Amino acid sequence: MDTGASDHMSHNLTLFDKLDLLQQPVYVTFPDGSVKNVTLWGNGRVDDNFILKRVLYVPEFKFNLLSVTKLLVNQRLCIHVYPTQCIFQDLTNSNIVAAAHAHNGLYTLGTSSSRSIKGKGFPGKRIQKDTMEM
Repeated sequence: MDTGASDHMSHNLTLFDKLDLLQQPVYVTFPDGSVKNVTLWGNGRVDDNFILKRVLYVPEFKFNLLSVTKLLVNQRLCIHVYPTQCIFQDLTNSNIVAAAHAHNGLYTLGTSSSRSIKGKGFPGKRIQKDTMEM
């Protein structure tokens, strides 16, 4: 996850069902300062319950990168961040769609359902819709 990333990005072709040509290329600045021209994007399937919309295909990048802004706004997710994990919760139905665990300073996303994280220290409960501001 990256709070400064403007888009989701992936180097992994297997995440995409199909790729489409962008109407205009997007320029991505890498951590080393180099700039790459990106021309392909698509929806990325993490699992059946978690599909990322509008993911840029960046084969030169070493990691898959999630844009926190895109997750919050476009995906309508709430993200609970804790020292050892973060939980992705769907705001439309309060279901937990994925969990990422901290490893060497990065959160590594693994697919999950509520039962796979049950009893693993998730301190929160379902979010009540009437307490959320949209």
